[in-house]
Amino acid sequence: MARSNLNLRTGLESRGTIAVLAHSAGITDGAERSHVEMVHELIDLGYQVHTLAADTEDKGMGEAIRAEGGTLRVIPGISRWWRRQGDPALQTPFPYSPPSILLEELVAINPDLLITQTITIPQGALAARMLGIPHVWYLREFGDLDHGFVMPLPAKQLGELVRTLSTEVVTNSAAVRDHFFGKSIENVTVLHPTPKLKTSAIAKVEKKPWSLGVVARLESRGKRQFDALSAIAALRANGLDVPIQLFGYLDDSIADIWQGHAKNLGIEDLVTFAGVTTSREDMFASFDAIAVTSQNEAFGRIPFEATSAGVPVIYADAAGPSEYLTDGVTGLAYQPLDHFGLAAAIKKLHDDATLGRELVARARQDLLSEERALEYRQILAEIVERTINAGPKPKLIAAFRDIYTLSGGRDFLVPDYIEPPEVQGLKKHVKSLQRQISDANAEMTRQRRLLEKAGVNHL
Repeated sequence: MARSNLNLRTGLESRGTIAVLAHSAGITDGAERSHVEMVHELIDLGYQVHTLAADTEDKGMGEAIRAEGGTLRVIPGISRWWRRQGDPALQTPFPYSPPSILLEELVAINPDLLITQTITIPQGALAARMLGIPHVWYLREFGDLDHGFVMPLPAKQLGELVRTLSTEVVTNSAAVRDHFFGKSIENVTVLHPTPKLKTSAIAKVEKKPWSLGVVARLESRGKRQFDALSAIAALRANGLDVPIQLFGYLDDSIADIWQGHAKNLGIEDLVTFAGVTTSREDMFASFDAIAVTSQNEAFGRIPFEATSAGVPVIYADAAGPSEYLTDGVTGLAYQPLDHFGLAAAIKKLHDDATLGRELVARARQDLLSEERALEYRQILAEIVERTINAGPKPKLIAAFRDIYTLSGGRDFLVPDYIEPPEVQGLKKHVKSLQRQISDANAEMTRQRRLLEKAGVNHL
């Protein structure tokens, strides 16, 4: 298929074509909105950008992508290589093989570069290696620490595999980089996104009553909203009632846990489970301060959005937010898990409206500065140009096998956060993966022959 050389937004000659593999076709989560923002920047740089979303249907991303001048194609049949604690391991022979629809779409697009936007799916990297496409792996999450996923390998070995299957590796924070690569950080670029709201809706200075917001998917672990509820309870015990609004998806299976926790703390009358909202401007305008409570936030776009909306930020001083926020200057920090420290920060902002306005003003000068935006665009442009010019790595799927062989052939260090049952079963799991890898080469050969039969002769 002949491809157009025109940038879909500007109508001008394109500098090249980029395909990006995203983990979903939604638009409500932070990673998905960050993806749309990156597409905007890449198109501004002069590239055609085609998003391939590992999902069953378009869940809202398509409209946002098309508004930026890009395209979206949903790619079903992409297996995640993580599982949740307690879930059985996948029994399908080598379920991580790229589905034929992904290979066919990449052949049709014929991109100069493929970017994988997540650690959760390896099929983009494998497809790029099969088709000889330069590949950037942009890691935007920990996987295990933030979402509680059981990954196929310990973090450092997973990082080794990512590096082997990529022309370039990028992370959205130094915390994510260090998690996967430790001290071996050569050829790993940290690229902080620069998110902001489309429209800066300045929150009202005074509301009755003053309230706190927390914005994140509600989970039984990970985002640590429980700490915010404990802080509200501590404030009530000292005579100060602060209403709290929890925005984010709440699964029915754990709704009773959250409501029960609020009741046990004696603050159910102060807690509102606000769900998912379509207007982030209205959401930020509904509270006076926001708390980012996660101790393992890979990056954290909420402080940028809150700053755009004129809302001061309280944050757990760890991981991503600690890299770009400064305590007492652009936000108020507390030690992770310390709900009394969080309560003290809430009370400071509750009692001193001037402090909140000063924090927002300084945060705007930093987080929303043109210098930060230009630095992001420059680094992104350099990564893309460097990767395209470097060309692909050799078409060597054996690298995948070698990593697993290496993992199963020695006693490797197991991170403390993996629970004992996982530790006991890890070597058995690796051996199972080694057996499955033999099926991978057969599957790759079969798919290659199908493509050749369809007239694709350059593989």
